[in-house]
Amino acid sequence: MIAAVISGVLLALSFPTAIGSFSFSLSSLAWFGLVPAYLSLKSASARGAFWRGVGVGFPLYLVSLYWIFIALHTYGEVAGTLSLLTLLLLALILAGFLGVTFYLTVRLSRFGIPMGLLLVTGWLTQDWCRNYFPFGGFSWSSLAYSQGNFLSLLQIADLT
Repeated sequence: MIAAVISGVLLALSFPTAIGSFSFSLSSLAWFGLVPAYLSLKSASARGAFWRGVGVGFPLYLVSLYWIFIALHTYGEVAGTLSLLTLLLLALILAGFLGVTFYLTVRLSRFGIPMGLLLVTGWLTQDWCRNYFPFGGFSWSSLAYSQGNFLSLLQIADLT
């Protein structure tokens, strides 16, 4: 579980707004951020994989969506406690998408499909699902947003 949380923190730090408006970028952390979680999945049960996915997603969404607390509390004049609880609940719900992804990765890997391929495909699928479901979707904090500094890479990904 520690490896999953480390992955979540590394992925969260790869987003451009994770550490404020500093002039340097940590977007390359996204390329290595999933490695600890992937390595911990090799020995995980399906239930353990779900909780590892939640362990990756919770810090990832908590850090990358910090601005929701500010928007609710400062501009919406919602009480600080309620704003914080809303952010925590949202991060937990979004982490559930990753939990399901990790669960399915471990379950389907038992059929001989490479776990790396399943994890990448599952991550892309859950990003797509979050963009449209539930209630019209929540498109913030897709992992591709962390790669905004690599214009060539994004253009290649757009075409392929």
